[in-house]
Amino acid sequence: MAINYARIFNRRVTPQSQPIPGSTQVRNSADGYSWEVDDWTRLDRFLILGAEGGTYYIGERDLVKQNHDALVRCIKADGVRAVRRSAQNGEVGGGNPSRGTISPT
Repeated sequence: MAINYARIFNRRVTPQSQPIPGSTQVRNSADGYSWEVDDWTRLDRFLILGAEGGTYYIGERDLVKQNHDALVRCIKADGVRAVRRSAQNGEVGGGNPSRGTISPT
């Protein structure tokens, strides 16, 4: 029986457990590969989505730490831009606190 190498080595399909050949993908929290986001994109995601509860692939504590580090780098790089972004994203994301953070009146 002949081996069909075209079925084994497919140039058009790359499993998530491997980077796309020739790309700049990096290993992610799910042990797969994706494109790295810059600090400003991470800041936007943090401001809009938050970090409560973490994600399926990373716990809340690690996610908050990564977002905090990105926030500090953004402030050091351009503090005014970081504050503007947080104000703009607060409007876009609604700026509503979660139920757990609302203090009783």
